[in-house]
Amino acid sequence: MTRDPELPAAAPVDAHAYVEEPQRWLPWRDVVTNVVMVLVGGVLVWLAVDVAGLSLLVALVGSGVVVVAGRAVADKFIKESG
Repeated sequence: MTRDPELPAAAPVDAHAYVEEPQRWLPWRDVVTNVVMVLVGGVLVWLAVDVAGLSLLVALVGSGVVVVAGRAVADKFIKESG
């Protein structure tokens, strides 16, 4: 390390330029939709593993596909409703 006096000094930084403003809460429809999708996904995994006797991997993949498709449909209805 050198102690060269000709090195540039650190410039002051405005902290507000790098801090994000607080975001508002999600709309209640999005929150309810997310909770419903999580519950539906959990029920689908339980039904697939316990009732249908499928392997856990197949149940998780199937549940993921259904939840993603359901979320896409729910987003479409949320956008159309306003």
